[in-house]
Amino acid sequence: MKKKLLLLLMIFSVLFLFGCNNDSNKKETKDTIVIAQGADAKTLDPHASNDSPSTKIRMQIFDPLLKLDGDANPQPCLAESWDRENDTSIIFHIRKGVKFHNGDEMKASDVKFSIDRALASPEFHEVLDGITKVEVLDDYTIRLTTEKPMAAILNNLSHDCIVVLSEKYVVGGNMK
Repeated sequence: MKKKLLLLLMIFSVLFLFGCNNDSNKKETKDTIVIAQGADAKTLDPHASNDSPSTKIRMQIFDPLLKLDGDANPQPCLAESWDRENDTSIIFHIRKGVKFHNGDEMKASDVKFSIDRALASPEFHEVLDGITKVEVLDDYTIRLTTEKPMAAILNNLSHDCIVVLSEKYVVGGNMK
């Protein structure tokens, strides 16, 4: 009798767990993400504004050359490596095969364009102040030259708004 009761209890448990699903609770698949913030973003142009809501969204879209780890040490991101030529010059080796949202491959010319654009921005000039020249050496290599030795240059290049944009996309009037 105990075995039959135990068997009956197990059958009801299985039916209860798996047999009561009627698909009415299935949720429709959505292709929209909703992010709640205290204020709206002013712009998605990373070189146009340094407000927190805009930056939080842009951090999900764009990448910098370098990122900082938990101890504030520069780590590769879009630059796979870098070498100091001397106290005022750094060679950056750009990651190959990185695609922009429009499908174009990122090149060193895009990196130069983006740094030059950030330097021209009143919002971020102070972050990159001291950079005197950005040279494209080949499709995946740039040389960055500073006016004088800058201990914080690698950290500055990891700033949330010093990101790489597609020159073709921006020059084409698509960045609004």
